[in-house]
Amino acid sequence: MKSILLLLAMLASAPVWAQPGSKITVHVKDLTAEKVYLGFYMGDATLMKDSAEVVRGTATFQSDTLLPQGMYLVVMPPEMTFFDLFLDEDQVFSMETDLNDLVGEMEVKGSKVNSVFYNDIRFLQEQQALISSMEEALNSTEDEDKRSTLQTQIKTAQTAVTDHRRELIAKEPDLLYSRFLKAVKGPDLPETPEGEDEYWQFFYFRAHYFDEVNLSDPAMLRTPIVESKVMDYIEKYTVQDPDSLIKAIDLVLELASKNEETFQHYLSTLFNQYVESKLMGAEPVMIHLAQTYYLTGKAPWASEKYLDELRTYVRDRVGTLVGDKGKDFTILDLKDQPTRLYDIKAPLIVLYFWSYDCATCKKVTPKLAELMPSYLEQGVKLVSVCTNGTREEWKGKVAEYGLPGIALSDPSRQSGFDDAYNIISTPIIYVLDSEFIIRYKQISVEDLGAVLDFELKR
Repeated sequence: MKSILLLLAMLASAPVWAQPGSKITVHVKDLTAEKVYLGFYMGDATLMKDSAEVVRGTATFQSDTLLPQGMYLVVMPPEMTFFDLFLDEDQVFSMETDLNDLVGEMEVKGSKVNSVFYNDIRFLQEQQALISSMEEALNSTEDEDKRSTLQTQIKTAQTAVTDHRRELIAKEPDLLYSRFLKAVKGPDLPETPEGEDEYWQFFYFRAHYFDEVNLSDPAMLRTPIVESKVMDYIEKYTVQDPDSLIKAIDLVLELASKNEETFQHYLSTLFNQYVESKLMGAEPVMIHLAQTYYLTGKAPWASEKYLDELRTYVRDRVGTLVGDKGKDFTILDLKDQPTRLYDIKAPLIVLYFWSYDCATCKKVTPKLAELMPSYLEQGVKLVSVCTNGTREEWKGKVAEYGLPGIALSDPSRQSGFDDAYNIISTPIIYVLDSEFIIRYKQISVEDLGAVLDFELKR
């Protein structure tokens, strides 16, 4: 009996640990909405996470488990006014404000990250108002002494914002808002060293672009800035050729690889972008991502059916990518003489696969016949390959269209051109250089002239 009583006494005095969960209470003065929504940022999208009924201006978002960390927003109908908040590991807190001054009247209880966030936003607003008033005064005076004073004061106010945030980050480096600010800030640029050229700062900026951005922090996925910084790095600060893009994307994936969620997000996002891209050179990037990550077991979320389809897609296209060397073939010409592709000498070779009874080819071929003569005079060679039908009808169509250059036909596809150049439909135009390297693939006849002009000048 004594042992039972002792056990009961121990249980009674033991602390009751709270179950992990989320409870966010918001009160907004003058709020008339019957329901409000909790959303979160994901790249350039805003997604809804939860909704809550409003009772006398108060709503509570509650969950039995912690919500993923990141930057969220409370959206209030009917005008869809909203205010932002951060969710870290402390997710039981309250926020109270006024619909007419969401930031200025915001009071936060129980959340350090949101207290710091709103104090910083209020300080920023104060400095921006001060700078705006000084800039207005600067624009309205021609007195050089006043202008000099105002310019100094503006610079001081701008520096105050930078210093304030630098101090905040130094004081609370692990705080979610600090991590966000570091990602937003970007690298500090030193002065260009003596003897360096005008591009030195750009290359420094690019080399240190991710110094303060933790791409393996899943909370940074749920912000409106970090994914856009990644895409800027790839699309704005990287040369848009396959080799440079592949190198940049591999760096992003390496930095994101320490966390499964961030790695999956960036690999999936970038892969889908280049699958859907119509830009020249996008296909080699997609093939690289498929071969390096998906088809080597580094994308366990992909189904076997999807991987099988991807494997087939890659197999059919390897060797026909921009930058690959085009494969050789030998096909009979109009005089029934064998013509070998690799025997053709020219600075550029336009390789045109067509069928005389193809509806689109009937529109493209006359345009090509009209376009090419002036380029043939400059040394470009046109090699047209008819992919089906009969040789007799093909010869008549070549004459009818006045198709210049080297005309070939292999309706039985004995030469293997279809596998060599992945010809599953027509028309298709390739441009090869003097070494038979594929420089352009599946371009339109409307773009061909500009391509040839550019390549001939280069």
